[in-house]
Amino acid sequence: MARSYMFSSVYFHPTCRATDFIVVDMLFEANKYYDFEGIVLKAVQGEYEDFLTLTDESVIYSILRDGRTTRDKNLKKAYEYASMLIRRIIPWKMIYFIDIPFRGEDAAVSYRYFDVKKHIEEVKEEVLPKLESLGISENDIVFDHTKYKYLPDNPREVKGTIAVKTRNGELYEVPIVKIAEGYPLYTITIRVYVSKKYREHFDIIKRALKESFEKLKSTSIGVTM
Repeated sequence: MARSYMFSSVYFHPTCRATDFIVVDMLFEANKYYDFEGIVLKAVQGEYEDFLTLTDESVIYSILRDGRTTRDKNLKKAYEYASMLIRRIIPWKMIYFIDIPFRGEDAAVSYRYFDVKKHIEEVKEEVLPKLESLGISENDIVFDHTKYKYLPDNPREVKGTIAVKTRNGELYEVPIVKIAEGYPLYTITIRVYVSKKYREHFDIIKRALKESFEKLKSTSIGVTM
C-alpha cells in the first residue's frame, strides 16, 4: 500500500511530472546540438570517456554556458528550458485528472489490454477542435498517464500478513489481501496539463475534458472511471 501511495503522491506528483516535461524538452533540443545520442551509442560500443561526463550538473551547466549567447535555435530553446529548471518556473498546470481502477477477477486481463493511449487520442481528437477558438493548439496541452499496482507482484507477499497494533496495545495479524479489500488491484491515472498562459480559460478547458472523458466511459468495457 505504502509503495503505491509513494508513486501516486511523490514519484507521479503533478508538479514532479510537470518538471519532467521541462527536462524532456530541454534534452530533446540540446541533443540536436550536443549529439547526446551519439555519445550513448559510442558507450554501447565500448567508448565510455564522453559518456562518463554526462552528469546532471555538467549537462545543465553546458546548456546554460553555451546557450546564453548562441545563435543556434535548438540550443537557445534548450537554454530557455534549463533556465526554467534553475529558476523553478513550471509553465504547466494540471487542470484535470481521472483514475481508472481495475477490480475483480478479470482485473489483470482488463488492465493489460486497456489501450490508454488510444483512448487519450480519442479525447484529444474531440477536445482540441473545441479549443481552437481560444488559440490553444496541441503543443499547449500535455496528456500524461501513469500506471501502478496496489498489490505486490510476488504471490508470496500477497499471501503474507501484517502485524497491527491497536490503541490499547494489542497485536494481531491481518492478511494483506484483507487489508487490500475495497482497493482496486490496478489503477491508471490520466492527467491533463495546460500551459499557464491560458490560465483564464482553464474552466472552459476543464469542462471540455470532463465531457469527453465522460463519453469514454461507455466505450471502456469492464472498467469504471
